Amino acid sequence: MVKDPYDLTGRRAVVTGAAMGIGQAIAARLSSAGAEVLLVDIDATALEVAVKSMPAGARAASCVADLADPAAPAAVVSSCEAQLGPVDILVNNAGIYPFAMVSDLSPELVDRVIALNLRGTILMSQAAGLSMSARGAPGAIVNIAAVGGQVPFSPGLLAYGASKAGVLSATRGFALELAPFKIRVNSVSPGPIDPGHAQDGLEGLSEEQMEAMSVEAIAGIPWGRMGQPAEIAEAVLFLASDAASFITGTDLVVDGGTKLV
Repeated sequence: MVKDPYDLTGRRAVVTGAAMGIGQAIAARLSSAGAEVLLVDIDATALEVAVKSMPAGARAASCVADLADPAAPAAVVSSCEAQLGPVDILVNNAGIYPFAMVSDLSPELVDRVIALNLRGTILMSQAAGLSMSARGAPGAIVNIAAVGGQVPFSPGLLAYGASKAGVLSATRGFALELAPFKIRVNSVSPGPIDPGHAQDGLEGLSEEQMEAMSVEAIAGIPWGRMGQPAEIAEAVLFLASDAASFITGTDLVVDGGTKLV
């Protein structure tokens, strides 16, 4: 019998920013493919709800952590080892995107975005990668980047876009250095995602402004609609699975054709 390349049975996955939106969808999809999943988030209350909403029969655990804290990644890896076992798959999804025009950018805002979105991704990848390589285990790391890391998506998201451009570069760097250990490192770049979910990390905009941004975004998507978290989760499953066994250092754009216009 030929093994299903998408079957993740026996593997442990860590998903950051997993309490809601894209992260929650990713955790649920990896679980439905057979993985044991550690959901990580800074919001303890939302995290508890997310764990309870995992698919029936899922083996899931949680870890409350602020990945802007440089000590957090090692603690997350240790938590996974204690609750589920060694990490085989890491999905770096945690991120924020506070809205601020150039005139309103502050050093504090820029530092906060970079600390979580970029430094957190780098240090989390380092911690998981070292754990995998130390025990000689092949693995997969999937970073959630963004179309905005390649082409500016909207005024007011400069710091966010810069952080995601860094994530794209870090993905390629990790892919190069971890290839000898058979650890694949790739990224997924979502385009505009349904605002009911995408607003999880958005700050500084009123509901009216967010609605206007959504209308503008849809107008620039050839597919004619925003993406859904489940569609990002499917892309992550592909890159985390054996179906992508010869793919590393690659960015998979999931944007409904946004970059075509």
